Amino acid sequence: MNRRWLAAAVLALLVVACADRVDDSAPASAEAPPLGPHEVAVSDRFWESTSDFSPTEFAYESLEEMAADAHLIVRGRVIGTQDRQAMPVSDPAGELTARAVTFGVVRIIEVLKGSPNVTEPGAVLVNRLGSKNLDVTELPPEDIIIFLMNYRQLAEDFGAGLFDDPSDRFYYTRPNGYQAVLRDINGLVRVVPGPDGWQEALGPFPAPLEGKPFEEVVEAVRQAAAT
Repeated sequence: MNRRWLAAAVLALLVVACADRVDDSAPASAEAPPLGPHEVAVSDRFWESTSDFSPTEFAYESLEEMAADAHLIVRGRVIGTQDRQAMPVSDPAGELTARAVTFGVVRIIEVLKGSPNVTEPGAVLVNRLGSKNLDVTELPPEDIIIFLMNYRQLAEDFGAGLFDDPSDRFYYTRPNGYQAVLRDINGLVRVVPGPDGWQEALGPFPAPLEGKPFEEVVEAVRQAAAT
C-alpha cells in the first residue's frame, strides 16, 4: 500500500468531511417549548421531502415487528446534515476518487435498542435524511423515535452496504421510507404525512399510532426491543 492511499484511507475513516450544517443550539427534549403551527409545518415539509411511500419488501405490520428487525432504535432529534466520503479507490485513469453522500445528523437522547457506532459522541449519521444545502431553519424541531439499519450489518446479511468499505459501520439508514419515524408533536405521536390513499396501498401501520401519547409509545418500543 503506498503512502498516498494510506493517508487518504486513514483520513476517510477519521471523518474528514465537515459538519457545517448542524444546529448545536437545539434544546434538549425536557426544555422544548410547545410547537406552534409554523414549527409543525416545518416538520411536515422536512419529513415529506425525505420520505418514500413506494411499495417495499421491508414493510412492517406492527411496532413489535419493526423493533425486532431494527439494528438500532434511538429517541433523538435531527440537528443537521454532514457530507461524508467513502475510502478512496483508484479509477481507470489511476486517480484516487471518493463518492460523497449527505447524511442527516440525529442527536441521541436515548438508545432504545442496540449500540450505536458513531464518529462523534452523541449522534448517529443517517443516509437519505436531509439534503446538502439544507438550512438549520428547515430542520424538524421535534423529538423522534427512529428505527435504523446499519450498513455494515446489511452488507454482511445481504451482500451490499453503502460504500462497501470499513467505514460502513458508522452509517445507518431507515428500513423503509415511511414507517421508521414517529414524531413527538406536543406530547402526541404524529406519523410521517403521506399521499392520499397510502394506507390502502401499503397497509395501515403506523397510522394506528397517530395521536397516542408519545411517552407511552417510547415505553412500548423499550419493551418490544427487550423481548
